[in-house]
Amino acid sequence: MPAEAPQLSWGNSVALGGLVLSLLGGVWVIMSNQNSMLGKELNAVRVDLKAERDFRRTEIRELHNSVPSREEFKENQNRIDERLKLIQDQLIRLEATRPTTGELRAIGQSSEELARKLEERVRDLEKRKP
Repeated sequence: MPAEAPQLSWGNSVALGGLVLSLLGGVWVIMSNQNSMLGKELNAVRVDLKAERDFRRTEIRELHNSVPSREEFKENQNRIDERLKLIQDQLIRLEATRPTTGELRAIGQSSEELARKLEERVRDLEKRKP
C-alpha cells in the first residue's frame, strides 16, 4: 500500500493562515517603521540642504554686491594711473635735481677749505689779542 499524503484539515489551514498573516503583519510593521525612519532622515537631509542653499545664496549675493562694476573698476584704474603719473613725474624731477657724486665731493672740498680758512683766521685773531 502506498503511503497516503498528509491531508490539510481546516484547523491546520486556519493555523497556517494565521501564521502567514502574522508574518505579513510583522513584515508590514517592520517596513512601515523603516519607512518612517527613512522619512525622518530625508526630512533632516532636506532641512540641511535648504540651510546650505540659503547660505550659498546669501554668500553669492554678498559677493555680487562686493564686486565693483566696470565703471567703478575703470574709475579706480584711472585714479591709480593718475597717481602713478604724478609719482613718476616727481621721480623725474628728483633725478634731475639730485646732485651727482662729483658735485657732492666739490661741496665737501669747498667746505673743508672754508673750515680751514676760518681756523686760520681764528688763530690770527688769537695771536693779535693783547
